Amino acid sequence: MHMSIRQYPIAWGKLDEAVRRTREGFLPIICGIPGFVAYHVMDPGDTTIITVSLFETEDAGRECTRRALSWSDEFLADLVMGPPRIMAGPIVADGIAGLQM
Repeated sequence: MHMSIRQYPIAWGKLDEAVRRTREGFLPIICGIPGFVAYHVMDPGDTTIITVSLFETEDAGRECTRRALSWSDEFLADLVMGPPRIMAGPIVADGIAGLQM
């Protein structure tokens, strides 16, 4: 399993619009990548959006990041205040609904 976390700095007052565009525009794209497992968008309460993507393989995770950067350049450029911070790697421990894996 592979996880990508991206943190996007968003212009003040534009968070709701960035989330709406992401939900409506990017989510359908990411769901179509083979090996897709899950995608989450988090509002940490400041002027950022944090996204978490889970994929079965590292290649699928890389493809997601490639598509995310391309999509955000085209559809979020007026809302994003600089490049995203990207962290990615294999999941080395996890738990689901109280079960340890």
